[in-house]
Amino acid sequence: MRKYAVLAAAAGMALAGVAKADFTFSTTIDPISGSSNERVTLWTINHGGTTGTKGLASDVTIKELSGHNLVVQFASTSATAKADLTGTGTLNPDPYHAAGSIVNLLGDANDPTGADNDPTAYSVVSTVPANTHANFANGVQQFEVVGANLGGGVHADGTINGGKGAIVAEAVIPAGDGVEFLGSMGGDAGAPQTFDVRVPEPTSLSLLGLGLGGLVLRRRRA
Repeated sequence: MRKYAVLAAAAGMALAGVAKADFTFSTTIDPISGSSNERVTLWTINHGGTTGTKGLASDVTIKELSGHNLVVQFASTSATAKADLTGTGTLNPDPYHAAGSIVNLLGDANDPTGADNDPTAYSVVSTVPANTHANFANGVQQFEVVGANLGGGVHADGTINGGKGAIVAEAVIPAGDGVEFLGSMGGDAGAPQTFDVRVPEPTSLSLLGLGLGGLVLRRRRA
């Protein structure tokens, strides 16, 4: 409840008596050139109406589901440097993706000079674990970031990023692994909305397919 209250306060929203924001979520998977890793991006669309069209605050946990570590970048090589959990130092202006796993709120990648795409506008309220070199240098299988966009929010309607909406988080993981995004999202109207989005492991899906195939084969032989 405390994190939910922090999220609501960061977005300037009430906790009770307000309809939840109308966000929907989707993911895309992109191989990373010259690497054995891939990038899974979590997108959101706020359908508007009485709930607005901007994303203002988020509480996002990224979990690696296959027993490996998330790829995390650091702001510098210093032993005291913090992990770059928002992508401030590692975002590529086009197509506006990070070199490591991040949580942020970013608008249209086709307009990297726009106010919606200032990664420094996302202010971090808290992280779990605490963002220290000692906690992240040896790798982590999950981390949480609570923060808010102090620039007035980012547009999250279906007219940007090819209809996918705004970027909420990105997980850089070994290719073929599974990842989960869960937490809450707050908009410019409505109470924060919870979400839990998983990208299943292709290996698991293949095994499931093999199992179903065997079942069909056994039925045909019966």
